[in-house]
Amino acid sequence: MENSQNILQRFALRVSDWSEKWFPDSYIFALLGVVIVAIASISIGAPAKDVAVSFGDGFLFFIPFTLQMCMLIVVGYVVSVSKPVELLIQKMARIPHSGRGAIVLVATVSLLISLINWAMSTVLTALLVIALAKRKELNMDYRAAAAAAIIGMGATWALGISSSAAQLQANKASLPESILQSNRCDSLHRNHFLASVDDHDGCVDYCLDCYCILVCTQRAGH
Repeated sequence: MENSQNILQRFALRVSDWSEKWFPDSYIFALLGVVIVAIASISIGAPAKDVAVSFGDGFLFFIPFTLQMCMLIVVGYVVSVSKPVELLIQKMARIPHSGRGAIVLVATVSLLISLINWAMSTVLTALLVIALAKRKELNMDYRAAAAAAIIGMGATWALGISSSAAQLQANKASLPESILQSNRCDSLHRNHFLASVDDHDGCVDYCLDCYCILVCTQRAGH
């Protein structure tokens, strides 16, 4: 059993070393993607000027969203390394009494904080894992703790206020005009309907897939 584990470890280390030495940076793939799309567009008859203008317009379109993501990272990091949060991390690190309990704590913190700020969740849970690792008596599995630290990014981040969808919706310039017009129409219809049923009781608002459905019950018990 130990021999097989040693073989797997050596193989993993060699693959990791090869990847770090020869695997291209993500920027290379992004650049190649731009070049391939530009060449394909020109090859099917699109003017080179239109291709360049489309790239420029698309690049500028993402600037507000990019700045939002940068602010999330900066704010999340600053909050995570602040003195009050550092004291909070030290207190949380004293809570678990076993390795499994420590992993559950890391996963829970990651899931909850990712709903607010994914960057803060990533940094804070990493610092929490480091604090827990100093407690040798826990005998914590560091691999499981590292995986638990980023579980929020895959489970609850997309549902929170720092998700890409939430940031795009919060920025008016990022929404297509057709969606904006649809939202305005929905708001007008809803306000008109609310005014027409102002004398009725039991109005309940439900929000389903970004559409407001108003359900009204009259006093007669319909």
